[in-house]
Amino acid sequence: MKRFSIVYLLILCILLSGCSLLPQEAQLQITPVVPEYEKPTYRFATVERNTLVLEESVSCTYLSAQSESLRFPVSGLYYDTFFVSPGDHVEPGQLLAQLDCTDVQQTLDEYQLSLKRLELQLEAIEENRSLAKQRQKILLQDAPAEELRVALAEVDARFDAQQESIRVEQKLLRMEMSGYEQQLEERKLYASISGIITYLYQPKAGERSSESQRIIDITNQDNYVFRASTSSWGLFPEGEDFVVVASGGTYDVTVVPASTLGLEESEKVEGKTANIYFLLHSPAPELSNGDYGTITVCLDSRENVLTLTEKAIDSINGQTVVYFLDETGFKQYKPVTIGLATGGKVEIVSGLELGDQVIIG
Repeated sequence: MKRFSIVYLLILCILLSGCSLLPQEAQLQITPVVPEYEKPTYRFATVERNTLVLEESVSCTYLSAQSESLRFPVSGLYYDTFFVSPGDHVEPGQLLAQLDCTDVQQTLDEYQLSLKRLELQLEAIEENRSLAKQRQKILLQDAPAEELRVALAEVDARFDAQQESIRVEQKLLRMEMSGYEQQLEERKLYASISGIITYLYQPKAGERSSESQRIIDITNQDNYVFRASTSSWGLFPEGEDFVVVASGGTYDVTVVPASTLGLEESEKVEGKTANIYFLLHSPAPELSNGDYGTITVCLDSRENVLTLTEKAIDSINGQTVVYFLDETGFKQYKPVTIGLATGGKVEIVSGLELGDQVIIG
């Protein structure tokens, strides 16, 4: 019995000493927390009804097929008179403006007086010739005919010499006058075409001329056109009417061949740029040479069709699809058939109904 007690005590000591190796406070194992499932956030688009229009816009420039800009070819002279105002219609050869011509005109007037005096001298010589011949006929009325003939020939020779001297003087005067007449013409501006005054320079008091100064612009309102340089020239058949938007207004135009405007036709090659001319139906004096315009052409249109933003359209293996959320909230896709696409919207031919919502992106 005593032996059993001793063995029991030894076992108990061993057990107690083993327990002393454990940590004083046991750590419990905790199962990791699984986070709650978060649904992705989507943006949606709704199928609507709209009218789609596919357009192409072409830029054009307003210009006159026939115009001229006039400048005085001399500098340093005072401006004299302007005979026209902006908006006036002028014809070829019409005097429009001139510089001070006082000095040149005075000189020309003096030359004209000299020429007039010479003309009177020629007339006097003819009268004197006639009187001299009559005198010879009286004096030689009884003389042989040959003597009279010789005497009359001498009279003609004498007066012919006088006339020749005067004609030489006239010729020299006219040569000198031509230089002054050229100066006079350089001080005047004439219209060379029929048209409207679209610009008129307004000089300050006492201002002198300059060769570089633009004085007058004339444009033929009958030939005002818009010109477009475009590779889409095939959209504009000759004779077709279009509308140009320019400077806040709209203008009715017709496509015309360049030849009708006296211009050279440009070669039209597919894919290459060519010039197209649009003739205005009526004058537009409010427009200026170089103003820009736009012509918009309708290429296709769809009225009252189902539409969707292009951002909602995707492709899988060459098939056009859209994404949506099914009844359980999961993302799915379905095939759709699309038609005309323009302006960020696309026509839905089949696969969706009005009011359907699809995922964007």
